[in-house]
Amino acid sequence: MDSSLLELISLAIFDEASMNKFGTVIVEALKDDIDFDLSRCIIETIERNKGNKDVTEKLTDSLISSFIEGLQINEEICIEDARIKAELLQQIVLKLDQSKVDELADSFVAKWEATDGIHREKLINVTALSILQTKKIDILEKALILTKSTPNFEEVSNYLAFALCIYKQESAEQWISVKSGLLLNRPNALQNLENFLQKFIFSSDISTSHLSALFDFDSAGFNPTMNRYPVSVLWRQRILCQFIPIYVKYFSQIPPSDNVHRSAFFELLRPILGNAQKLTVPLSTELLQILPILTEALELLAEEESPLLDMAVESFVQLLKQASLDSISHEELEKNIKSLQRILIKPNAKISTVIKVLEALELLGKNAPSEIILPAYSCIIGALMNATLSKKRIVRQKAAAVRNQWELAMS
Repeated sequence: MDSSLLELISLAIFDEASMNKFGTVIVEALKDDIDFDLSRCIIETIERNKGNKDVTEKLTDSLISSFIEGLQINEEICIEDARIKAELLQQIVLKLDQSKVDELADSFVAKWEATDGIHREKLINVTALSILQTKKIDILEKALILTKSTPNFEEVSNYLAFALCIYKQESAEQWISVKSGLLLNRPNALQNLENFLQKFIFSSDISTSHLSALFDFDSAGFNPTMNRYPVSVLWRQRILCQFIPIYVKYFSQIPPSDNVHRSAFFELLRPILGNAQKLTVPLSTELLQILPILTEALELLAEEESPLLDMAVESFVQLLKQASLDSISHEELEKNIKSLQRILIKPNAKISTVIKVLEALELLGKNAPSEIILPAYSCIIGALMNATLSKKRIVRQKAAAVRNQWELAMS
């Protein structure tokens, strides 16, 4: 069905009578492919009627039943469809009372137990995120046992273990225990974090450390606002203020020759700056503590063909947007400009990397002091040559914007 027609029908639902008349249209649409428009339409319909418990309960019950029925009808479901369905169901369940959530979670796990093979896999893929919202420890424990006994569910098992660690402080894997402690600000959280990082930097095998997951609070299964985890309003700001000094401390203990552990720490720059970007109040002082690490990452990666290069440049762009350049030393800015210049003149630089480098240079042209722009001007204009001759229009446009900005700064 056309999305605009579906939206018009959903707008007609405002009481029990209209729900009985039009609700089935939306419910039936769920059995087919789900796209962004349908997801938005469903959530907005529930939100509009949140003051009418009879309507929301009847609608959500019908929607959830349709979800399960659709899974039973369709033999296979691709990974992307499963993710879309799972996140929509998670949002629907988030609108329900806690008692209803606990009841649903129990029924979902019972369905897991009653099936096997591909049918169980489909149910787990689509309903696991909703089960995370229960506060019933026995349900979470049962779900965790079932996912651990089913192949290919490591991510779901980690989500469930994390939820369980939120409500029952026990001996989970160290990274999950540290992560939950940070989120809830438990008394021993920072000491546990230090112990974890100390162990990591001296470990010869980092493949199972989950260091990159430690600061991920945006994935569907770790996001506290999507899973009813008990956090304060300023939880993200608090974690950043606590984490950054410890992160810098242990990075400084890694020998310069140890590229493996240093690269693993570089990967944390993206989630750190990504979290900082979501704050309403910028943490300029804290973010400037990680600038030397970011500078080193750019210097090192500018000479290599590394998958981390995009991440490092993107992180630098984020920092430029959030921190005041007045607080950055001229030496630090000069080092980063030279790294960006070296990336631009690489003959086989990725288009995505070049675009990010040009964005960083445009920001520097707008905000850097003239003492920095003047000596670097001729080198940057020369380095723009490859970009201005690019076959990609967006690259040529951005290169022109950088040139104009730097010429304006010179005048």
